[in-house]
Amino acid sequence: MQSDRKFVAIIIVPILILAIAYFFSSQRKAIQMAEKLKVYQGTENFMDYLGVIGDDYRQKINDKIVEARSSIHTTFTVLILPDLYGYDDKELVSFFFNQYQKHSQGMFQILFLLFPKQGIYSIELDRRFVYAIDEKEVDHANDMLVNTFRKSELEYAEKLKNKDNISNLESTSIGTGLLEAITQLQREISKSYPELESRLGQIEGARNWKKFRFWVLYTVFFLLIFGLINYWFKSHCPRCGSKMMITQMKNNDWLDFKLVKCYNCGYLRRRKEKKIGRVGNRNL
Repeated sequence: MQSDRKFVAIIIVPILILAIAYFFSSQRKAIQMAEKLKVYQGTENFMDYLGVIGDDYRQKINDKIVEARSSIHTTFTVLILPDLYGYDDKELVSFFFNQYQKHSQGMFQILFLLFPKQGIYSIELDRRFVYAIDEKEVDHANDMLVNTFRKSELEYAEKLKNKDNISNLESTSIGTGLLEAITQLQREISKSYPELESRLGQIEGARNWKKFRFWVLYTVFFLLIFGLINYWFKSHCPRCGSKMMITQMKNNDWLDFKLVKCYNCGYLRRRKEKKIGRVGNRNL
């Protein structure tokens, strides 16, 4: 009876706690998003699922992406998607940024996520750029994309004069705005890149130390929970839950024992403490 309850408390209860924590965790939500958006997950850094960017601007933007990877250790990723699929644009930015960061091989990341049909765009910068890019430059890149979308709306309005639906979303304005924004950010990073590269090791070291401390605290927390549960079952009666009293005793073989008794219901538990004693004149 006692062992069964102990098994439930030490094994099942922590598993239930972890299961509940996982149910409400960001990891579960990320897995659900990954399944729903798997068609848009790839390793290419330029993905246009609406045909918004023409071939000429596509080539220019790809050239800029290749140049940034080799010169300033930075990956520009451009994703142009048809729909938000019920998610907030900030959630999608965080999701795709993390997806591409897994394949970044240590490079800095900048993500451009565009939803032309909804007139929404977002720019997500690697947090390490806080030491290299002035906030004004990021605002300037944002302004470029704002103007880009305003101009593209005029382009689509012209198309709608002759068509009931827009079958071709190709936009010279969006291509121009993206190219200008990427060029501007690349230029700004290049100014501070030598200093930024020297700081990279320090930043990564601090991040790894933070992760190490987190896992140490995480492990200590669960060991403490297991210890408290184990202590409760050792010091409380498995029948009624009352606290048990411990008395040191010796038997006829001079072996020390602890007699554990519940004075509420009379339950007894006898546990051997030492195995050193004597029989007659012979030491054991």
